[in-house]
Amino acid sequence: MKITLVGPVYPYRGGIAHFTGMLAQKLIEAGHDVQMISFKKQYPLWLYPGKSDKDYSEGREKIDAAYLLAPLNPLSWKRAVDAICKFKPEKVIFPWWVTIWGPAFHHIVTRLKKNDIPSTILIHNTLPHEAKPYDSFLARWALQEADNFIVMTQKEKFRLPDDEAAQYFEMSDIFIAPYKGGTQSGVLKAALGFGLPVVLTDIIIDEVTDHFPSLCKIVPSQNPQMLANGIEEQLNTPALSNAEIEGIFSKTWEKMVKTISDQK
Repeated sequence: MKITLVGPVYPYRGGIAHFTGMLAQKLIEAGHDVQMISFKKQYPLWLYPGKSDKDYSEGREKIDAAYLLAPLNPLSWKRAVDAICKFKPEKVIFPWWVTIWGPAFHHIVTRLKKNDIPSTILIHNTLPHEAKPYDSFLARWALQEADNFIVMTQKEKFRLPDDEAAQYFEMSDIFIAPYKGGTQSGVLKAALGFGLPVVLTDIIIDEVTDHFPSLCKIVPSQNPQMLANGIEEQLNTPALSNAEIEGIFSKTWEKMVKTISDQK
């Protein structure tokens, strides 16, 4: 099957870029013909100031990609549409995690629909954890044109590719996530990817915890005593071996690839 993926991959940092690169690789391994359309620029500097959003660490998966898109450049949107239409995929997959890409994805999905190319939105987070008044509008506007959706309460592997972050996990005995808001945590998946026992609050809704029952202790939000008890309990829980972790996550990737393959 010819499939186009649109999203961040190497050298962009972060869980979404890592996931998209891994997904492309798993689809290729499953025998699909994959076109990767990535970003010339991921975010405007005025909206996300700070350090570079790129990470050239050794060991990261590198995918052959066309770096065409910028979030606020309509000419780049047209270039992406032209490239996709030339490839003639049977489906196009867009990760959705931040609303700044709403105008671009709305434009691309709408143009693809006019060329009878269906689009699937793979939703990591419908809205940001700290949503602004305009986020709901942008999300609704972008998502309403899609043909299919895959909602990511997923069990995918999010090992952080950032060398410094990886060192923290490797030196840790436990990961604690006392969230008071939000619905998912990419860092939680990273911690589980390193086999760490975790304590998290019931604010986080993620099926990944079902696959690591011995590693995950869920406690009520804003309950310090229950949090303390959970930490004490999990400190006595051994970490999983690399082989055990790989076995669990390989099954989740197989399910993800099958879901994409089976969608009309």
